[in-house]
Amino acid sequence: MYVSMICKDRNEKEKNELYQVLGLLAQREQVQIEDRGDVVEMIVCPQGKIVISEDGEDMIIHANTRHAGAGFHAFVVDICKDIQEEVPGEYELVDDLEFSEDEDFHRLRHVYEDELEYLRNALLTNDLLKTQNYLYEETFFLPIEKKNRIFTSIGDIDTK
Repeated sequence: MYVSMICKDRNEKEKNELYQVLGLLAQREQVQIEDRGDVVEMIVCPQGKIVISEDGEDMIIHANTRHAGAGFHAFVVDICKDIQEEVPGEYELVDDLEFSEDEDFHRLRHVYEDELEYLRNALLTNDLLKTQNYLYEETFFLPIEKKNRIFTSIGDIDTK
């Protein structure tokens, strides 16, 4: 569950233009954007961030959407499409759930609900998995543990 877009063959001026557009999009959407040295991150929510990196002449925009859910997945696709409209150039958009093609949010939401059901069953049947972090990609921001509760991106699950 991810969205990735390669902005191909960009010179330094074109890369700077893309960063400016990303900053304006972050401002429009009221999300935080941070330069981390080798990457830039748009922090959309505790479970979802968009990572922008460079690979030679290419810029890569990538987001793992598994933890944050269908709304975040659709948000990332929309941001990528906005970039394509605002900045001319060659792009390769990869959306493993194909929301970028059909924009069927109802279908997308069901994909994430099925994933949550799979995860719930795995957690309830495998004791080792109960100790894993499924809600946040980063370990510096974790919820307070509660007895007999497993936290997920759309709420906690009662183990009983």
